[in-house]
Amino acid sequence: MFERGDGVAALLFNADARSVVLVEQFRAPTLIAHRRDNPVSTGGWIIELVAGMIDAGETAEEAAVREVFEETGYRITTPRLIGKYFRHQAVRTSVSVACV
Repeated sequence: MFERGDGVAALLFNADARSVVLVEQFRAPTLIAHRRDNPVSTGGWIIELVAGMIDAGETAEEAAVREVFEETGYRITTPRLIGKYFRHQAVRTSVSVACV
């Protein structure tokens, strides 16, 4: 078991486009699956929510604002907490916070 720290994910909705905003990220485990001849793999690239770690001294909402801007260029002002969950049972302090 290891400690990773808390993270945040943001579920974004673009009202003008009437669509959810997702990001494409490279994840090594999906590349490994591709190398094992997994026909549904994406060569290491997956589509996911905007997400990242909560920095020391930062609130979950502040982290959501920062991560959304870093990953999409969008500026959000009032993220709203919609839930908390543990990402993985082997990671003791990894609480994720989802914001809209």
